[in-house]
Amino acid sequence: MLTRSLFAVVCLLPLYAHAANRAINEWTAMGDSYASGVGAGEQPADDTNRCFRFPNAYPAVMQSGPGSLQPNPLKWNNVACSGNTASQILDKEFLDQPEDDGKNGVRPVWGDKPEFVTITMGGNDVGILNLITTCILSFKLWGLNCDQVIQEGMKIAQSDELKANFTAVIEKAYTKGRSTPVGVQFQVFVTGYAQFFNQISTQCNDVTFKPSWNPLPAQYLTIERRTAMNTLALTLNAAIKSAVESFDPLYNVHYVDYDTQFAGHRFCDVDEPDPNNPSTWFFNWYTSEDPTTEAAFKSLPAYQSSVANKTTGLFQTDDDFINALGDALGDDADGLSLLSDSVRIFHPTSLGHQTIRNVMEAALKAAGVPEPEAVSSTSTPAPSKTATSASASATCNCNEDGCSADSPACCANGTCPT
Repeated sequence: MLTRSLFAVVCLLPLYAHAANRAINEWTAMGDSYASGVGAGEQPADDTNRCFRFPNAYPAVMQSGPGSLQPNPLKWNNVACSGNTASQILDKEFLDQPEDDGKNGVRPVWGDKPEFVTITMGGNDVGILNLITTCILSFKLWGLNCDQVIQEGMKIAQSDELKANFTAVIEKAYTKGRSTPVGVQFQVFVTGYAQFFNQISTQCNDVTFKPSWNPLPAQYLTIERRTAMNTLALTLNAAIKSAVESFDPLYNVHYVDYDTQFAGHRFCDVDEPDPNNPSTWFFNWYTSEDPTTEAAFKSLPAYQSSVANKTTGLFQTDDDFINALGDALGDDADGLSLLSDSVRIFHPTSLGHQTIRNVMEAALKAAGVPEPEAVSSTSTPAPSKTATSASASATCNCNEDGCSADSPACCANGTCPT
């Protein structure tokens, strides 16, 4: 663990006083699928790997667009990768040289001299895909029932080992960043996660998201089930926050909590099932009835074993699931698209990522990260939809997947910010 002497603290104080006068030239985004943004926007055609770095992920919209960190940053290192645990982040997201990682493509470098990093981690450590496929989609691909999955996730989230892994990632990021020219002004921003459900509403008690072709008994979104899953998310957040707060505040390690911003936009805030409701800021499984997806699932040994109540061929990790389903769907563009549609379930939509970006922006500002220069626009693209603030005449451009690149701060609640 990093420590600091009184002498060092005194020596550093003058350096922080000048932070507001600096321009950000480079930064790095790290983490799992909540940072890579699986499903948020259209995956670039030339990005055919399973890290699923999508253009509307919160780090991507931090980097570009009006109100973003541009035009100051000259370089952005996006090393986030879907499926990564804290241990995999330690192993694969601090690279000094690009590294071929098979189906995950070429892993990019961490950066030469980033001035801050953002990190989202922990979901895969507690088995988020196991949780979703078992408790929501009613499969048993890991061989456990829903209560067992939640109990196992809680055990991991409360473990000293997981906190130690979080601490190791943070310490490595800070130590590596501090070794660059930015030195002691380097900052680390670590996010939590949002709760999935409105756990008070009764209208979801008889709702299931089970695909019609799944022969196993349906799992229903009862109040008890929703509460247990939300509690797991909050317990994971507490572990992340505890790791962050184990560092002296002068080490510039910050916990970023966006959970409350998702209030009113969780599952069961509206009548369910409604997979296309734009006010829900989590993806549902839009392609669950797609014949190709169904055939791919049914070809999995884990699926066949679970249906036959056998224990052979079951998954052990989220990576096992992603890679097995990806191999079954194929490596072409269509297969990769269906895979991302399947693994983005319960991940933030573009509007969700925009909200995370807004919370992160406030955290950066509070920590003294320089604000961008004002950018004037010479033209106004035609909007696909228009939302107008009740208190201002500002307009913003939106589409069915969220906000357009030219006006990403709009549509949070059907209105433009004032």
